[in-house]
Amino acid sequence: MSEMEASYEDVKILLFDGTTMNGKVNRSSDRGYPEDRVSDLLKNETRFITVSEAVFAGENRSRTKPSTVIINKSHIIYVIPG
Repeated sequence: MSEMEASYEDVKILLFDGTTMNGKVNRSSDRGYPEDRVSDLLKNETRFITVSEAVFAGENRSRTKPSTVIINKSHIIYVIPG
């Protein structure tokens, strides 16, 4: 199996508890090629999504340094690419 290069896309995510964050998601898939859309990441079988370089916005600005966050997909209200 060959290694695949990561394909990151900037996103803004809103969670059901009102948390908003900006970060990057890796669009690379197990199938060996990047997913065409960010929404494809939400439709696959895995229950979690990893957001790298996550910076929280709004009232949750207690974290000022970018960090990596793992989110249960069932807690996501929307993801906006870009």
